[in-house]
Amino acid sequence: MQLSAVPMMHAANTSTPYSSSARSADSEKKTEEAELLIKLGRLEEASAVVDQLIKGEQGKNPDTLETALYLYQSLGRYEAAIETAENLYRLEPENHALLKTQGEILFQLKQFSDAEEKLKRYHEKVQDDYRSYHLLGDVYAALGRDTESRGSYERALSILQKTKS
Repeated sequence: MQLSAVPMMHAANTSTPYSSSARSADSEKKTEEAELLIKLGRLEEASAVVDQLIKGEQGKNPDTLETALYLYQSLGRYEAAIETAENLYRLEPENHALLKTQGEILFQLKQFSDAEEKLKRYHEKVQDDYRSYHLLGDVYAALGRDTESRGSYERALSILQKTKS
């Protein structure tokens, strides 16, 4: 059996939900348990732990929801990830990156029109993210809208080239 190589968020970045004092010790343990189960390939068990993580009051905690969002994506539970991202965005409407995250997940689900809507909403708030324009170009390409796809790719390239200099 091959072990999963899903990286632990807190190993790479100390400003993640794992370091938040707002999270309970029980929440920390459930998060760790879910990550270990994912690494061991025990995905159904991990999925149940993540579902448990966001029940009750912890399901209203932005840090817990952010962690659940990451774990749902790691598990390939994209519908649950979308629902979690939407709940988190309702709690943190200033966190515009959640719109881009929803667009990325919807693209993976091949829900291209919905992905387009989320990415356009993101671009109303953030205009200098070349990755999101690249993704929007991919969305337009999947929808067969070549002119718009090319325009988004050109916008992404322009932003990228400006940030390089």
